[in-house]
Amino acid sequence: MKKAYSIDKMNAAILHVEAATLLVLRDEHHEAAHTLLSAARRVLWDLSTERPSELIEKLKNAVVKLVKPGHEKEWIKYQNRAANFFKHADRDPDEILSGIDLPAVNQAELLLLTMVIGEYNCRLSHRLTIALCYCGFKEPGWFDFRAYVSKSDASEMEFDYYQNMSDQKRTELLLLAYDRFGHDN
Repeated sequence: MKKAYSIDKMNAAILHVEAATLLVLRDEHHEAAHTLLSAARRVLWDLSTERPSELIEKLKNAVVKLVKPGHEKEWIKYQNRAANFFKHADRDPDEILSGIDLPAVNQAELLLLTMVIGEYNCRLSHRLTIALCYCGFKEPGWFDFRAYVSKSDASEMEFDYYQNMSDQKRTELLLLAYDRFGHDN
């Protein structure tokens, strides 16, 4: 008889984000990556009600400050627009999703969710470290990856070496590492 499969919610979220990482690295199946990231986001946000996350609270508070009073539900609906589009096909079977840069949204979600998982677990799996590296080098304009990395054991020379690589070469290297390391939580 086969052993029953079991998984806790945090590890389910981690697996979703790790699977989405591969899709984001390959720059393919943006809809599937978004669905995985949305599912992980929902789990992490729900877990934050029981185990508060400082990062999630900062994000929620920052958004509330930017959204006009009385429009919070409208913002949440907009924020979840793509996820709900895929989730509720029965409501509008002929609708077409447009006006969203799904790859960019996925990169932002991937970075955010990876950092939240790191806050909860205090240690990222190899695959989530790869996600963080990808996003950190991909979006230097809005994420100070150098400052984030300076808190770790990485040296300035290592950072500069990877930063000076072309996006394509760095992504190829991260894909090789993703396949090599596997899931390690």
